[in-house]
Amino acid sequence: MNLLKTFFNLPQVLPLGTPKAAPIAFDELDMRALPPLRSTTLLELVGFDERLTQLYRTVGISENHFDVLYRQPVHTLAEAVQLAPASENNHHCGPGGLLKHTLEVTATALHIRKSYQLPLGGNPEDMAREEHHWTYGVFVACLLHDIGKILTRFQIVLNMPDGTQKLWNPHSEPIYETGAVSYGIVFQECEYKAHQRMGVTLYSHIIPQIARAWLAQHSVVMSQTLASIWGDTYESQVIGDIVTQADRASTGANTDITNADLRFPGARESLADRLIQKLRQLLSDGAIKINKDGGMGWVANEDVYLVCRPLAELLVKSFEDIGATGIPSDPVRIYDVLQEHGFALPTPDGKAIWKINVQDNQGKFSHTLTCLKFKTRRLFLPVRLPQSFDGVIRIFAPDDEAAPTPTPQRQSIREIVPEKPATRESAPAPDIDTASAEAKQDMREADTTASDEYGTVSNDTELPVAAEIEIEPTPEESGSEPSVNTLPHSPLPPARDTSTESRETPPKAPPKDPMASATIRTTEWHEDVATEFWEWVCEGVLSQRLAANNTTASVHFVDEGVFLVTPRIFKHYCKYAQLGEDSYTKLQKRFNRLKVHKKTALTHLNVHPYLVDTGSGTRTSKLNGWIIPYERIFPAGAELPQPNKLLKPADPSI
Repeated sequence: MNLLKTFFNLPQVLPLGTPKAAPIAFDELDMRALPPLRSTTLLELVGFDERLTQLYRTVGISENHFDVLYRQPVHTLAEAVQLAPASENNHHCGPGGLLKHTLEVTATALHIRKSYQLPLGGNPEDMAREEHHWTYGVFVACLLHDIGKILTRFQIVLNMPDGTQKLWNPHSEPIYETGAVSYGIVFQECEYKAHQRMGVTLYSHIIPQIARAWLAQHSVVMSQTLASIWGDTYESQVIGDIVTQADRASTGANTDITNADLRFPGARESLADRLIQKLRQLLSDGAIKINKDGGMGWVANEDVYLVCRPLAELLVKSFEDIGATGIPSDPVRIYDVLQEHGFALPTPDGKAIWKINVQDNQGKFSHTLTCLKFKTRRLFLPVRLPQSFDGVIRIFAPDDEAAPTPTPQRQSIREIVPEKPATRESAPAPDIDTASAEAKQDMREADTTASDEYGTVSNDTELPVAAEIEIEPTPEESGSEPSVNTLPHSPLPPARDTSTESRETPPKAPPKDPMASATIRTTEWHEDVATEFWEWVCEGVLSQRLAANNTTASVHFVDEGVFLVTPRIFKHYCKYAQLGEDSYTKLQKRFNRLKVHKKTALTHLNVHPYLVDTGSGTRTSKLNGWIIPYERIFPAGAELPQPNKLLKPADPSI
């Protein structure tokens, strides 16, 4: 609060300056000739008082600051969207629907925000200092999350006194200054989510300059806020998660499609949006069983397969139960609509239907199914992605009609998840990765008792460890493959003098892979795999056969211990031990059980993020790794290697 007072220094409550007009009822409106209205009337029409009393009580700041930060933007937004709907024929499709939906989302999100301690993983001092910045970021993201619809899906056409018409949008002068006697709403086709891209253009129009300057003092909050408005689920993180929760709550509770009198004339049939919103609702409510025998959905990391005909029938029935019309009963039409709008992913030959086989690891069931394929994060909240199926999912080639065999040797079948080896029947079922590297980034917003911002399990339960990203590329490096080659060379001083040996037997050529020089025994998946990996790491570090502290190394020495770059070192071991390079996530989980590594101090997580000085002076990269205390590897009294000074913890407090 002191920071607010220092920045704004407002002496009194600022007047809103929006005179109140005569009361208007919805049933009195001509849907083809709507009157331009001021904000106080618009707010009253959608059920909110002009002082926004409920929001004021929720936020809990002084009247002066609330007026500038919250009331003025809401009144500006009201006059910008007027009586536009939030959708054509779905939720809030009547007059004023966009304003009502926006305010519902805002009120709900501000309540949800109170249950979050932000920043996630921060200390109490940070939470107290940044409280109002995070709250305001949620508010701004909600206020602008759908405003771009007025620039894309809907057009306001002014009816002028001389009988002419002209287009208007919020980038023009205020509508009540145009001289228009009325206006109508025209619907138009637009690219999916185009309204979110366009919504960012109204940020400076809706949010006052002094509020934008204050929000810009916290770059992390502002970045997440703008990413949420833009529709970037990867970067919006916790703010995006809160907005998404509130948006779905408002959408699910307000379906006006059964009230034909409140529909705008000429409203288009937004069938794809209606289908995908209903599908998300069914998944959220648990109406669609996932990863269970007899279930409808099967998750393979970043993809989810839904059995097509039962899915189409469930969607149709769900709409019939609420009296909705305009939903095709032909399943093929539903498949086509979902594919045409980019939700259902096409097969290699461009069709909508995928053929898969699912088998559990215990041999209890094996099903061949025809499915629609979706990106997991398009159907589930980014921080609530479902676990992958604990078994095998095989994908059939388009021209393969034969039944699957129990072994994955056929060239026409692509195996998603490794099958249990047949050579050791007593071995436990393989541990399946629960999140891809991309899904791991989206888990940044998750409850801190479940995962950290790098997607790694943060408790001691034996959950699968997510795949980590090695390097997060900087904006200058975007478009190139992430690589540890951006790490400047910092050679490791040898523990013993080997200069004579080097001169006598110089290597003919350096190995292409820095891991290839370390001795790796051939193994198979069994209980001792993690122990063999651990012995390999210790022997490689002590004998210096594992490259360290250079640009391609998977081992670095830091002040806190031996830094094992993840997932690089696990991938290399799996590759050379002939375990399958893609099985590294199982090795991570089993290595976690040995409990030889050091977890983060505050959040108790496996992976430690480190910043890498790239030498440019203006740019850094991020490297993730497991920390092994020196005493776990080096004997007592041994000379420890010099730490790599180019690596520093990204946040020592975690």
